[in-house]
Amino acid sequence: MKQATATFLSRTQVKKVTEKTATLFDPDYLDQMVDKIMKGDSRSRLSFLQKKPTKSLEEDLADTRENIVNDWNHIHETVMDLGVPEMADVIGGQMFAGGHLRSTTTSCLTLRLADNLALMTDTELQHLIQAISSWPADAGGSDSLMKVLDKLDAECARRCELWDVGDNVRFALIWARYSFRPEQCQFATKVLEMASFNIHEFRLGELVPYLLLLSYLSHLAPQIGENLKEVQLGGVEKRVTQEFYNLDQTEVAVVYSALNTLSEPGPQQLKQKIQDTYGFRL
Repeated sequence: MKQATATFLSRTQVKKVTEKTATLFDPDYLDQMVDKIMKGDSRSRLSFLQKKPTKSLEEDLADTRENIVNDWNHIHETVMDLGVPEMADVIGGQMFAGGHLRSTTTSCLTLRLADNLALMTDTELQHLIQAISSWPADAGGSDSLMKVLDKLDAECARRCELWDVGDNVRFALIWARYSFRPEQCQFATKVLEMASFNIHEFRLGELVPYLLLLSYLSHLAPQIGENLKEVQLGGVEKRVTQEFYNLDQTEVAVVYSALNTLSEPGPQQLKQKIQDTYGFRL
């Protein structure tokens, strides 16, 4: 049996380093911008991103859904308190307990949760998105946890058309900021595409999260921009310009950068407002 490395049992909250370390749309840079906004006067707009302890889901009284809620509560507590399921099984000796693996190992319970995720309600799925935001970065190295994330992604993408637009954007932004970087995200991509058609109607508190989500998924900006009409983009720029002094400097920078990816030559009125206010040229 291959000997474990010295770091096998160590935990980390550090996000994976991304390749684009010098661009405005690098996820690590955006994380810093969001953290800065959340320390400023406008922090209430992004208060939903604050990581708070989540209560366990209420378990079913009868075994009507393959014990799916029980499995989730156990797995989430394990990830938060002990480590990824694979590591927890080694520490607890469950891999060598001699019982039926499907019922004795946390790794197999995690795979069973992934298989049964479609049995959860919409509210429970949304709870999972919020709870997973507290998982340490080492969760991304667990094959079983990534199976859960893949199934959750697909299920949320399938159901989100019936969810509130604002809730969709908030949950998708929470997802985009996970400490482990999911390579694919059907849910966030679909939310961004659906929400784009309503952006000219968004209030400032909805617009800032949307533009942050667009920044995290900046590779989709050209496609989104092609589908938007001039009246939609004009409506967004008008709202941002009118409420310019309700934004702090970091928000202004993020908003302008995101809008600039959607069209040529970009938001000219907002550009002029920034130059007049801060005294530099963009």
